[in-house]
Amino acid sequence: IRSSLYAGSPFQRLIAKRSLDARMNAIFSNVRLHDVGVTRDAFQKFCVNNNAKATKNKTLLKAFVEHCRALSQKPIILEKTPGHIAYAPEILDWLPGAKIIYTVRDARATVESLMRVEWTHSNPKRHAAHWSWCVRQAIRMKKMYSHRVHVVQYEQLVTQPEVVMQNIYSFLKLPYEPPQAASTRSSAVVPDWERNWKENSRKQIDPLHAQSWRRTIDPIIQRTVESSSRIELELLGYTDF
Repeated sequence: IRSSLYAGSPFQRLIAKRSLDARMNAIFSNVRLHDVGVTRDAFQKFCVNNNAKATKNKTLLKAFVEHCRALSQKPIILEKTPGHIAYAPEILDWLPGAKIIYTVRDARATVESLMRVEWTHSNPKRHAAHWSWCVRQAIRMKKMYSHRVHVVQYEQLVTQPEVVMQNIYSFLKLPYEPPQAASTRSSAVVPDWERNWKENSRKQIDPLHAQSWRRTIDPIIQRTVESSSRIELELLGYTDF
């Protein structure tokens, strides 16, 4: 159910609908569901077979998660839509067993990257403001749900992958599996149609990539981001202005 933060959260489309049919349409209008093999007919059959009364948003979401879990045959499923951070309180309330891992990168690196893609706008101040809002939301959620929200900084992930992964496994209360930190392990997480712009995710982890933005960022954009997001940058320890 992956989607761009700037395309809006599927959760947003779900809660905006009133009838069951409209809510089902909102869920299955997301073409990315095809990546994980979820279809409307199969989900409706699952609800009937499991007596899942998916008549409200809350029960519909619970049934959908259980359906995805059954399809994957895994005890835990991962949903990685960035835009869901805006609905973290509702998601944590509706799914008592859910946890959130919030991954954040230096705002300057984030904005520098976004300025090079074609699927979003090119306003660095707006990008920085959005980054700051998401960081504040994540910090609020961490304070409110300390045992259910875990913050990971990208720079630490690529420079100390094993340590960060051990912490994540501990947060999830799972036994640590060292191969999980190895980029050589095969994965089907990235679908074929996304590989052109996500190819780096399949390469060996490069610690130098954490600071690579410093070589390519426009100085004007850097100053804009540092001015707009200074408070949030400092809260996360990015103080090298």
